[in-house]
Amino acid sequence: MRETIGLIAKKKYKQAVARALAGAREVPGDPRRMAVLLLALSGARPASFPAETASMVLGAFCQSSDLPGAIMTVAAFLEAGLMPDDGLRRAFLDAFANPSEGGAPPGAFTEPEYPEPPEMDSSVDSALEFLSTAGLNMLPPAPSRAVPLFRALDEQDLEHLLSESRVVMRSGGQFFIREGDTSDAVYVLAYGRLKVLKGGESDKYLLGHLLPGAFFGEMALVTSGPRTASVRAETPAVALEIPAAVFESLVVDNPALARELTMYTRFRLLKNLMTISPLFSPIPADKRREVIQAFKAKVYEPGDSIVRQGDPSPGLFMVASGEVYIERRAHGKEPVRVATLGPGEVFGEMSLIRGGDATADVIAGEDSAVVMFLSREKFNEISSTVPELLSQIFQTVLMRTEMNENVDEQDPEEPLT
Repeated sequence: MRETIGLIAKKKYKQAVARALAGAREVPGDPRRMAVLLLALSGARPASFPAETASMVLGAFCQSSDLPGAIMTVAAFLEAGLMPDDGLRRAFLDAFANPSEGGAPPGAFTEPEYPEPPEMDSSVDSALEFLSTAGLNMLPPAPSRAVPLFRALDEQDLEHLLSESRVVMRSGGQFFIREGDTSDAVYVLAYGRLKVLKGGESDKYLLGHLLPGAFFGEMALVTSGPRTASVRAETPAVALEIPAAVFESLVVDNPALARELTMYTRFRLLKNLMTISPLFSPIPADKRREVIQAFKAKVYEPGDSIVRQGDPSPGLFMVASGEVYIERRAHGKEPVRVATLGPGEVFGEMSLIRGGDATADVIAGEDSAVVMFLSREKFNEISSTVPELLSQIFQTVLMRTEMNENVDEQDPEEPLT
């Protein structure tokens, strides 16, 4: 299947149809193989797309709560310029927006082995003929499961979402998202394996892997700032690209959807921070979740004040996405920018440990910034059970103190924070 998806991504549709047809003939009625064949046909000859067969395949995936398979089939519909009918959209929501206990996990779409096609001359006509008479082996029914970005949608919402979406495909090694780029779309992975990377051009940090059924790019729902990580295809991959503006239009009249999206994006932010922030590196893995879940998230627009010099410092802050500027004012002079902090970096720690007011302004950078906040009271509570957090904060204070002393040698003002 990997080779077939790779051919589709390169728009070599006839070769893809030939390979997919050979696989479908080897195991007649297999909905997974049929979904790949449908996707190949949607590119090769969209005007002849077998919508009736595609509807049966999509229904089978909804019945078995197989999200990747369902997304793959929806992608075939969209590539052919079609939309699943009302009944199928209802079945999709029943399967993936309304949870029942024991739902199938993401990534249920397993990859069958495909034989080499015997020939590739009239493969498109042969595939259409094959699908017109092929039966369908129904997958075992499975309980529905909630998918965060589909919760709280109705059929009309889903139709709007799908009508504005497009299918994107990447060969192995190609990027869906590049760190630092400005784009405003969310993706649902139908097929493939992706790497999530951070660290600029060097891609220093591997944040994790994404498998079929995963969502990514969801920070576009929170902030219009540059992408905070890269997502690269490790294998040929297929995904739906959903404009963030579509979700924005839906949440205006749907508070339940807004809550779901907020919870989902917060979870992904926290998971990434546990990987990249030095604050969590010395904390045992079984305690990290307790610490990071105590932080609360807030979005700041460019130029917003986060901390004011001279005001009481309320607790510990950590940048989740975007940048913040540290600026100091002394003796009535204009503020001087002394530092720029990015994702995973903290501020407010010196006032937190030493007490007293904040000795610098902290301002959101040129793009929107998401900042996590841990109150002084919550910090004291957690430090009693997670001493590694307190130790790491002390080390940060020592490092910042040394940095401030170096700055003061050039401009003798108050300490930074």
